[in-house]
Amino acid sequence: MPGKNSLYFSQTLNFQMPCFVGDEVSIEGEIIDKSESTRIITMKTTANNHDGKCIVDGIAKVMIRKNIDE
Repeated sequence: MPGKNSLYFSQTLNFQMPCFVGDEVSIEGEIIDKSESTRIITMKTTANNHDGKCIVDGIAKVMIRKNIDE
């Protein structure tokens, strides 16, 4: 996500600590809610540094143009 049938339309960002040139960063997304009526998926997003410490977190909203379960 996003892809051909989705629209990434919202993202909040909370900067927790700095990231430096050369740091390895991993990005994760976890679906925390989905609405069949609006076809909106809400995801918790995090970016962690090489020590596993959160450097950025937030909430993303993605609209799916067809059935969420397909």
